[in-house]
Amino acid sequence: PMEILFLRDDDIPQYVENGVADIGILGENEVWEKEKDVDEIEKLGFGN
Repeated sequence: PMEILFLRDDDIPQYVENGVADIGILGENEVWEKEKDVDEIEKLGFGN
């Protein structure tokens, strides 16, 4: 079954990097600022 986690945007990269979450939706700036080792699957086409 799928479980949805509601997290602060600055916590999402850590959850994905540690394997707690399989996927996260957040701004690229959060990944850059936290310098996390995660893969970008697809750009969603909104934001800067």
